[in-house]
Parts: sequence; C-alpha cells; structure tokens
Amino acid sequence: KHPNLKQRLDTAYDHNKVLELTLQTTWKQDGNMVYDILDGQYDEFLRDYAQVVADFGHPVLFRLGNEMNGDWCPYSSYNTSRDTTMYKEFYKYVYSFFEKAGAQNVIWIWNPNCASFPNFNWNDEMMYYPGDKYVDIVGMTAYNTGTYYASTGEKWHEFKELYEGLYYDYCAKFQQPLMITEFSSASMGGDKNQWVINMFNTIKDYDRIKAAVWWDGCDWDANGNVARSYFMDETPALLDIFKKYLKSSWDKDVYA
Repeated sequence: KHPNLKQRLDTAYDHNKVLELTLQTTWKQDGNMVYDILDGQYDEFLRDYAQVVADFGHPVLFRLGNEMNGDWCPYSSYNTSRDTTMYKEFYKYVYSFFEKAGAQNVIWIWNPNCASFPNFNWNDEMMYYPGDKYVDIVGMTAYNTGTYYASTGEKWHEFKELYEGLYYDYCAKFQQPLMITEFSSASMGGDKNQWVINMFNTIKDYDRIKAAVWWDGCDWDANGNVARSYFMDETPALLDIFKKYLKSSWDKDVYA
C-alpha cells in the first residue's frame, strides 16, 4: 500500500499547491522489480494507486522512473539486460492502470538525467522515450554538485552551463513543455548566493521551461557528513535572495 497518498493530495490542494509525485522501483536481492511489475505482481498496488489519483480529480504531476539513463536506477537498462525496451514497456504498463482508472487529471512527466551513465549509444536518453502519447511534459535534471569530491573530477557549474545546451537540445527534440523537475546548487567550490541570482537571471530566457523545482536537501558522504548542501535556507542571506527574486518574478508574471 502507498503511504497516505489521498491525504497528501488533499493537503497539497488545500494549501493551493500541486504535487509532483515520483514513482520508482527499488533494488531487490534477487532479480529486478521491473520484471515483477510486468509479470503482474504489483497490479493491485498500481490499480489502487491510480484510482486514488483519479478520484482526487485535480491536476497531479506524475513522474515515473526518472533518471532512467543513470546506472544508479534499478529500472535503468544497465540493470535490465542493457535493453531499454524493458523500461518503455514498464512505463506503458504503469500508464495503462491510470488510463483504465480514467485519471485524466494526471500530467505525465518523462524525465531523463542530463547525462547518460554509462555514456553508450544503447543508454542514450532517447532510447527510453515511450512515445508522445505517454508524455505531457519533458523533465530536466542537472545539479551543481560543487567540489566536495574534487579529487574525482567534480567541478563547480553555473546554472547556464548546466541547462543552456540541454534546453536547446530538448527544444529541438520535443514539442511538449519543459520542466526542471529537480535541481539545486551545493555550497562548496563557489558562491551559492551568486549562483542563485545567476539562475533567476538566466531561466527567464528559457520560455519553454514552465516550472522548476528546487531540491531542498543534501547528499551525505560515507561517514555521515553533509557532502553537498542543497538547502534553500542554508543562510538567511540565501533565503532572502529566493524571496526577493521569487516575488519579483511573480510580480512580473515571468514564471507561471
């Protein structure tokens, strides 16, 4: 069973918010959960999940199996016999439950990672594209991870470095609206305050990006220390920058 899905949907709606739901498979000791789903072992869960969302009736952003071109995801083709067909069939199979439930309120987000790992032709993000019927929004994900792991080649990247090439590439490939489904900047290696200012000044030029979600959290290292601090309220000054630019954007109706 899914934890409190109806309550989460209702609470978001009561606060005039739209949820971005993300559904992923998890790792198993034996086999791969993608195969089990296609074998019908999770039909009851999916039927119930889709019905709850359909009964809610209000718009819901739904992201299934994001970053699928990254080998850290159990549903990546790297972990399903190097065969991207498995992901596409998994995606369409889950889609069918929402279709049967009459969930017309679902906005489907297909969301690869900004780069493929490993970077082979068979793992290119387009190999995972299920088709226009199944995709309402194309999601984008790229982080400024900072330099905590500089010894492994990690570098500081400005927002424009991360998104300009990706944006124009996706504009050429897709007709759907674009959305940054998750992004953030770490602190180590540069000026995070200025990064956020630069981000606001740059994103306004990308008019096909209709929404952007800041991931307010952190990554931990092997010893339990914060490796990448992605917090929005890391300092009062940073929070003030967000307040200032979001208010300005809202007033100018730049970011709908």
